[in-house]
Amino acid sequence: MLRWGIGIGPSGEEKLAHRLRSVPTRLEGHGYVWDTWFRMGQRQSNKERTMSVLAELSLFPMDKGESVGRYVAAALEIIRSSGVPYELHPMGTCLEGEWDEVMAVVKACHDRLRQDSDRVYMTVKIDSRAGDSGRLRRKVETVRSYLTG
Repeated sequence: MLRWGIGIGPSGEEKLAHRLRSVPTRLEGHGYVWDTWFRMGQRQSNKERTMSVLAELSLFPMDKGESVGRYVAAALEIIRSSGVPYELHPMGTCLEGEWDEVMAVVKACHDRLRQDSDRVYMTVKIDSRAGDSGRLRRKVETVRSYLTG
């Protein structure tokens, strides 16, 4: 039987943390057993493994007019000072690291823009992979090798 827990806590983050801890780690039935679950950025299985995350972040204030470069620069300064490897692109910034550190940077960027704006648009695309790092540049190099080869 599948049971889902409902978290109760004073803050949204604590509620989410409780909910994720309450989700069953084993789903039995239909001829298979599934015991791997992502909880709070850590892949839980029989063996603890680190998770490398590539996150493409794009955010900007929606109430500051057409030119928002200085606000984007404020977020980029947070990314730069975090020490997380990153690459700036015209439509967003890619970050690489472990789940918790990358998500902390994303949250800090959002919080910074919220200081100056009542409405912030943000998209985050995530590619998570157990135990692999150095993908920020390697993924691009792999594609380029097919073009030149």
